[in-house]
Amino acid sequence: MRIYQSILTYLLIFFALTILLRFLGIINIASSEVIGYGLIFFGGASVYISLGRNQKITLFLGTTIFLVGILLYVINNFLIFWDSYLLIPSLLIIPSLGFFVLFVEDYRNKRLLLISLLLFLFGLSTVVLYGQFNLNLFLSSIISVASNYWRVIFILAIIFIIVLWEERKT
Repeated sequence: MRIYQSILTYLLIFFALTILLRFLGIINIASSEVIGYGLIFFGGASVYISLGRNQKITLFLGTTIFLVGILLYVINNFLIFWDSYLLIPSLLIIPSLGFFVLFVEDYRNKRLLLISLLLFLFGLSTVVLYGQFNLNLFLSSIISVASNYWRVIFILAIIFIIVLWEERKT
């Protein structure tokens, strides 16, 4: 519980500094983007803390919070028009990824994988049926994002490998 207090303390410091910098006119950032960054930080920290400790509720909620933060980040930084056609797939795909992380934590529980796949397929089918899904556009968008953020992806991969290596040593 003490570690969550320190995470919340850092999160509050981040919010306070962001509000101060916005008030002083140093940065111009939308409130929803700041909330998105906070959710990414808190969700990622919660997932990291709960992995390997049999804290399934915290792991699921942390994954969900992290993905909602990613969703807010994407909406604020890319030309995505948020409408009702994206709400239902998001409500299905985000929990599906939460169940998938639970499956990765407990790979013997195949029901978690089944629930994850079903929710993901339902979410994907709503995008295909009601949205304007174009596979070529989707793949080119993924390539564009990866080419713009390859450094971040690379650094995260290095950190992940180092953490795994350190945990195996202990």
